Amino acid sequence: MELSKEFQLCCCHFLYVEIFSHKEKILKASKLEEPELLEMMIGLFNKITFISEIHIEEVHWQSAHDYCYEKDPKDIPHIALALQLDCLIWSGDEKLKKHLVSKGFDKIFT
Repeated sequence: MELSKEFQLCCCHFLYVEIFSHKEKILKASKLEEPELLEMMIGLFNKITFISEIHIEEVHWQSAHDYCYEKDPKDIPHIALALQLDCLIWSGDEKLKKHLVSKGFDKIFT
């Protein structure tokens, strides 16, 4: 996987939880064998800068909570990190995007 030099992928550690909680669904959709999927995931994870949630300031946690608690509380860490880094969220979740924009958060690209 080749990424543009213009982008740096950052995510909080909670991504691991989300990915592995959906591992069976990902395996089925990808039609890969588990060892192949795990190898691909390691390659992807090596291209992401993971930032511990403990480094996110409380003000950003509160803002992220206000933006997305009623839609999906599992998105709070991702939004908090985006606020901390003042960066865009990369998401294909149209319902989340619509909800965030309705709350005034428009730093999203798909």
